[in-house]
Amino acid sequence: MKKIYLPLAIIATVLSSGCRKYVDIRTKGQLVPNETENFRDIMNTTSTFNIGNGFPDFGDDNVDFVDAAQQASLATYTPYNNVYTWAAQYYDPASHDYTWDAMYNIIFNSNVVIDGVPNSTQGSPTDKNQILGEALVNRADAYMTLVRAYAKAYNATTASTDPGVPLLITPSTDQALPRVPLQQVYTQIVSDLKRAAPLMGNISKYNTLASKQAAYALLARAYLDMSDYKNAAVFADSTLAINSNILDLNTLSGSLPRNIDNPELIFSKNANVNTAYAPTVLRLSSELINLLGTKDLRYVNFTTDASNASFDYTGRIFSIDLFLQYPNTHNCGVTVPEVMLIKAECLARSNDVNGALALVNTIRRKRFTAADYQPLTASDGATALDRVLDRTEKGALRPRHPLDRP
Repeated sequence: MKKIYLPLAIIATVLSSGCRKYVDIRTKGQLVPNETENFRDIMNTTSTFNIGNGFPDFGDDNVDFVDAAQQASLATYTPYNNVYTWAAQYYDPASHDYTWDAMYNIIFNSNVVIDGVPNSTQGSPTDKNQILGEALVNRADAYMTLVRAYAKAYNATTASTDPGVPLLITPSTDQALPRVPLQQVYTQIVSDLKRAAPLMGNISKYNTLASKQAAYALLARAYLDMSDYKNAAVFADSTLAINSNILDLNTLSGSLPRNIDNPELIFSKNANVNTAYAPTVLRLSSELINLLGTKDLRYVNFTTDASNASFDYTGRIFSIDLFLQYPNTHNCGVTVPEVMLIKAECLARSNDVNGALALVNTIRRKRFTAADYQPLTASDGATALDRVLDRTEKGALRPRHPLDRP
């Protein structure tokens, strides 16, 4: 069974010997854990919560490491080498799996807040609800990251028996943690997000903090995972009614915004890997470049010649991390373009050709100069779906791929 490693600083917020009562003794210069402001402080800890899984980028067919020098450097660089080659096991059993550890750290901290903030003192009901909602969203997002990385893709006919991941929903470190069925994890994800949405404001001051739009966007993502296109469309609409901002790449002028300043990021999560320098720079595959084209402003703004990473590298590499600087790595969180593509896919599957392509073209207008923009067209629902999935699965528009994680 996988071990879950928890930081001692957080474990210290609950009493030892398995007791989950909160300390109520004030020492000079210290905070009382059962006061609302302390739970606010926990949720404001971006070093704990603002983490996403960047390792799947290395196993994506949009990336192709063809240079002997990079291959040689990566050969013993674990787990990058194992992810790229789709090895049966990414980590040695004795090693830490940093994605696993980070997600369960988020979950444990979220559980501390969910358990304690409703009955905390010195806080308004509005503040308590907001903090509770943020914790629920972060727990749901972490579990979605985990099942996407460590479980089978959701299949309605087998989800009730397919292994998911351990489900930890109380702030305790001494409970048995078997893998529960995948369906149970997704049920918890949906339940947390639906509970969270009415507790929070529509938007947050910073996109590192959860909001109602983040809950809706993650519900759209979760329902798409489950091939529930009706509900995915409903929550995509709910998200876009709050925020439909798209970053206009025509306005960048060679300067990339930080994730926290990007208007299309709904819920920012920094990738837990840095692809700024050799040997972990992501070299774009020829297939992706052919689909993307050199006039796409993501090619112009988000990629650079591979020789800028190493003199013996060829082709084009993804360069956002080079400009953002670690730990401000490329975004893994949900974005407006992703939600638009979710809605576009749902429309295409219901044979709404015009509606689906209108959304795709809304994004594309911000990705080309006016002189280079050409709208996509389709004559029927099947072709429209191909257009959407082409942009989705090949990375030309899909925000889950680095090219749409500015």
